[in-house]
Amino acid sequence: MSLTAKILTSINLPEQVDVEISDSVRGTTEVLTVDFHAAMQELAELGAVNLQEVDPAELISMACAVAKHRAIDQYLMSLGIDPHKDVKMMNELPEQQK
Repeated sequence: MSLTAKILTSINLPEQVDVEISDSVRGTTEVLTVDFHAAMQELAELGAVNLQEVDPAELISMACAVAKHRAIDQYLMSLGIDPHKDVKMMNELPEQQK
């Protein structure tokens, strides 16, 4: 026997979320606003997440993680640091690092 459950109620997600960044090196705390819908879209573009099929709680959790990542990138760029400077695509890596 198998039982499954699915949330049918529509959950309205915010357009933006505020993310607090605590910088222990500089001793500062800053609140940045991130486009939550863009974070959701980024999840959808990864192809591994079907926004219609995923449990809403899981979707919110994943989108919050993306929003935090975006806020950290935004904070680092405001300091003149490119957080993706040395990041390479998988097809750009030498064969031994794949």
